[in-house]
Amino acid sequence: MYRRKVRDLADLKQRIIEAVELITPHMLINTWQELEYRLDICRATTGAHIFYEVLLRIRCIQVVPR
Repeated sequence: MYRRKVRDLADLKQRIIEAVELITPHMLINTWQELEYRLDICRATTGAHIFYEVLLRIRCIQVVPR
């Protein structure tokens, strides 16, 4: 599941720090704009589209037997 196993808490903390340092200002701007867009849709439809999206996502989930 992971690229490499977490050795201990210090290793996990360091990996989180490294991952956060990779986030660029451009990525943050894009994320914020996408959130604003989705909130605008939610406001315009009074939340009705959220139910539809949840149904679509549920249909896309496939249960894979082990």
